[in-house]
Amino acid sequence: VDGTLPASAYSWSVDFYNNGIAQPFYINEVPLPFYGPVTGVTSGSFTIPTDLSNGATTFYRIALTVTNSHGLKTTVKRDIKPNQSTWSVGTNLPGAGYWVDGTWHTTPYTNPDGVGIQHVLAGVPTQVVNGSRYRFNSWSDGSALTDTFTSSAATGTITANYEPVSATLPGSWQGTDVGAPLVPGGNDYAASSGTFYVDGAGADVYNSNDQFHYVYQTLNGNGTITARVRYQTNSSAWAKAGIMIKQSTAAGSPYVDVLTTPTVSPSTPNINGIGCTPDGCAAPLPPVVPTVGYGVRMQYNFKGSQSVSDPTLLAGYHSPNEWLRLTRVGNTFTSWYSTDGTTWKLIGKTTFAMNTSATIGLFVCSHNIGQTSTAAFDNVTVVAGP
Repeated sequence: VDGTLPASAYSWSVDFYNNGIAQPFYINEVPLPFYGPVTGVTSGSFTIPTDLSNGATTFYRIALTVTNSHGLKTTVKRDIKPNQSTWSVGTNLPGAGYWVDGTWHTTPYTNPDGVGIQHVLAGVPTQVVNGSRYRFNSWSDGSALTDTFTSSAATGTITANYEPVSATLPGSWQGTDVGAPLVPGGNDYAASSGTFYVDGAGADVYNSNDQFHYVYQTLNGNGTITARVRYQTNSSAWAKAGIMIKQSTAAGSPYVDVLTTPTVSPSTPNINGIGCTPDGCAAPLPPVVPTVGYGVRMQYNFKGSQSVSDPTLLAGYHSPNEWLRLTRVGNTFTSWYSTDGTTWKLIGKTTFAMNTSATIGLFVCSHNIGQTSTAAFDNVTVVAGP
């Protein structure tokens, strides 16, 4: 009898199983177990990923092989199986479509799943169903166009909410393309939620460019505009959606804006891999925290730009909480942003000459001349006066 064996006698490995079949984890075309083999230790740990490779039928098999002093091997195997979860996705509008983890659906969808797996849902900004035009409002759990969540035993049903819209804007609001973008923009309004949906193309609103779609009204003298950008589609990392005061709708006229760029939720799974080429990836990566894009900025007169310099201020700043505010007092313009519409942080301030009679409103620029970017604005208020 050997008694207690040394650590050198121990060898560990973990295989990943899907539908009862061991799945190889390839790195540079060399098949490997999910973990190991590891020798020389009597205990340890490994991390089970939360990406889409896991599901209700997957499990991990731990194999421990111990070799005694005579060279005889004993192997013991144990399976780690997921806790079970079942969740469903549907819409408030029969026939409307949506995406679940990159797969298109137009009918209710139910997914048997494991607890703790990350998923991505996406609505469609604009749909025509039975001859009527609809815009995506929100997911029932409060998320905007893209919804990321981790499955649990109580996830339940998540609903994609669409609402009817009209191209007719309320009150004194008007819509126009500025600078003749290659792809025309557009706008809709949903009276039920007070949401402006703006589609804008254009190369940029900076340097020598002045192309975007503008939903605006007249401002005489001082005033303040506040709006929340509930979501924004990612036509470019420099796509812009925000609020603006501009001397006129003529391209090249003086302006000041406060804008946001496409951002993502910190819980969005990473679906990239190691050593990726157009032919595929060498191995999968675990989820990571994505970047927040180019954040929020105040820009003016094609050359001036001020941004949020402290990256900690952007913590938690992702759709659907992108609140913006811009104020004019004389020729001084001041901008703020907020993650909740209550607590506001200063972005910047600038002073330059602008006619007393000007315009004020919402703008979207795709920064991609071949397509539009869509943004949903709600909680929109324009207040005249100091």
